[in-house]
Amino acid sequence: MKTGNNISLISSVLVANTKTTVVRIPEIRPPMGGLFN
Repeated sequence: MKTGNNISLISSVLVANTKTTVVRIPEIRPPMGGLFN
C-alpha cells in the first residue's frame, strides 16, 4: 500500500462526503465545506 494512494483516496472520500452533506443539508452547511468546492 502506497501512502500517496491512500492520501488521494482519503481526500476523494472527504470531498465526496462533504458534497453529499451539503446536498442533503443545504440549510446547515459546514464552514469547512467551502474549502472543498
